[in-house]
Amino acid sequence: MSFYKSRNPPAEIARRLRQESGFGCALCGSPFIEYHHIVEWKDEEHFDPEHMVAICPNCHSRFHRMTPQKQYLIKAKPFNLSTTQTDDRIEFRTNLDAMILGGSFFLNCPRIVRYNDTCILGWRVGGGEFLLTLRMSDPFGTPLLTIEDNAVVFRQGNFWDFEFKYNWIKLKSKIGGQFAEIDLRREPITISLVTFLGGKKLEIGKNSIKISEYSQVTQSYFSAIPGYCLNIHQSEFQQSQGLIGGNAWTIPL
Repeated sequence: MSFYKSRNPPAEIARRLRQESGFGCALCGSPFIEYHHIVEWKDEEHFDPEHMVAICPNCHSRFHRMTPQKQYLIKAKPFNLSTTQTDDRIEFRTNLDAMILGGSFFLNCPRIVRYNDTCILGWRVGGGEFLLTLRMSDPFGTPLLTIEDNAVVFRQGNFWDFEFKYNWIKLKSKIGGQFAEIDLRREPITISLVTFLGGKKLEIGKNSIKISEYSQVTQSYFSAIPGYCLNIHQSEFQQSQGLIGGNAWTIPL
């Protein structure tokens, strides 16, 4: 009789294995990972991170054909840590066009947040694939993460955790409290986000979208907006606060 209810490791062990491998498969770098027992489960039921490794489903079967010695060598020198920057791709599969951010409802409004002339948060659907754009920066404007049409670029040293599963992604920075969670597993899509724009904190939480203490959007409806729903500028702009029926916010910092 097994002592454990599941072969899935406890959260803190899984996080340690993700950190160790640079948040990707130790062999190929893919962000979609599973947790492999080098000391096999059939020989010893354990969650010892010294004898486990994060690998993707495609590489998992290869690991089972390798000697333990070779598996430990790959674990010690994971693919993503062979370079300071990870450049990979995530995959989402959905045709959803409705989204909830901070208690506001967005319908067919793919370009959500722009800071100056840069898209911070947006999406489009092509061929049944959800293509995400997301940019995160620290308080000094240094880029932490760029996702553009699902192509991901980030430095492993910037993040405490980066976890990707089918139609779901969550990440958290090491310092500054930057955080993102994108959940496409049900309709409408939900996103939580904390990042910085021009030194001001952008927070998309459960009930509001807030830029520092200056501007806040709550319980609003945006539909079929051709431009960006939330335009955020460093320079002073006249604020337009019509929120219903396709009008957008222009928010000065």
